[in-house]
Amino acid sequence: VSPEGCFSDTSDVFLFDPNSIDEGVLRLVDVYPNPTNNILNIVNIPSEGATRFTVLDVNGAVVFQETTNNSTMQLNLEVAEGVYFLQITTDSARTTRKIVVRK
Repeated sequence: VSPEGCFSDTSDVFLFDPNSIDEGVLRLVDVYPNPTNNILNIVNIPSEGATRFTVLDVNGAVVFQETTNNSTMQLNLEVAEGVYFLQITTDSARTTRKIVVRK
């Protein structure tokens, strides 16, 4: 802290604004059931190119990843009970959904 009361911290700061991510057509994607016991159904997947599905745990580690060109898919999540995040990504849009796994 300087004599004027200012801090001289040089660490990087990253801001995340969830409103800045373009969800585009991904708003129409349905993910159910939620909570789930392992099987997750995904419907209304956009047909314009490949869509990537990435499941992350609360620490940000990737626990599942798959890409499809289909309009529906079923994920068999072999993971422990808890909260996960499903990132749905296309070339032009991205969204994240919270998923709860209960056994």
